Amino acid sequence: MDRLPALGTDIKDVLSPTMQIYTALLQQNAPAIHSVSKERETHQYGQHPRQNLDLYKPKENSVNSPVILWAHGGGLVAGDKNLPIPGDLVYSNAGYFFASRGFTAVVINYRLVNTHDAKFPSGGEDIAAAIEWITEHFQGQKRDLFGLGNSAGGIHWSTFLFHPAFQSTLNKVTIGDGVRLRGVTLLSVPFDFSKAAPDRADVLHSYYGDGLAQKCPYGLMYLADDSVWEPLERGKVQIHVGSVSLDPEDEILSPVRCFISTWRNKRSSSPAPGLVVSTWGGHNHISPFLALGTDIAREESWGNDLVEWMRGEIEGSAN
Repeated sequence: MDRLPALGTDIKDVLSPTMQIYTALLQQNAPAIHSVSKERETHQYGQHPRQNLDLYKPKENSVNSPVILWAHGGGLVAGDKNLPIPGDLVYSNAGYFFASRGFTAVVINYRLVNTHDAKFPSGGEDIAAAIEWITEHFQGQKRDLFGLGNSAGGIHWSTFLFHPAFQSTLNKVTIGDGVRLRGVTLLSVPFDFSKAAPDRADVLHSYYGDGLAQKCPYGLMYLADDSVWEPLERGKVQIHVGSVSLDPEDEILSPVRCFISTWRNKRSSSPAPGLVVSTWGGHNHISPFLALGTDIAREESWGNDLVEWMRGEIEGSAN
């Protein structure tokens, strides 16, 4: 973590050196990571070949353990649940981290722009399909479900939450005694693209087409009517917005502040969903999920904070 500030905050500049730094740290803990990843299961959650997931189970008390569904980042065009890094460490490290803390971790792939011709709202469709798979896989079981999406993965989680097309699935996990959505963490998400780098324009147009301001996460949240908010309020689903100190200002930190401010103004008189805000120091846009599984307390502190928050939501829902 001490080496990160010198890299700057531009995402393209920090990507490769951050990967190198954390690959070395993860290799030091490879036996522990592999002790969990060797038992992982891979499943299809939809018809498209890209709609696949890895399932990591805790070694103990896996029955009825809470589930966390994570969608990785990658600028809408890249990323994978298993990156081609020697040792099969990324992102099995994240599966290991959450499984070692008593969570069943579901790490998904989703359709990408260009490679899979992803078009809005395909990211929300992929999240909804993965949730449907979870409800079927754990049918008849009481499971607390948490969502987690960083960067582009958070865009897709936001689409699922705030686009009216996904109300059927959202209703399914906000009522009843089966799988219940308790909270969603949106980490380092570009909630709007008003200050996006110019070289992102083609990708954004390929995915969103026209109406970017209305289709981006900020626009969906701002335009959401009561039919969208009702299942979130009924289920008391907590929305956890996070960022890190070395996120880029224009692309991430400024949109995060705007999203939070508008949410608070728009929903000030509403009982739920609650908005939880966290900021973690020391990490850049790429490093948080690479830090998981290093077993270095300072590196993993953001993840441990997240786990404690989720445990608190589980305890609160039981009261």
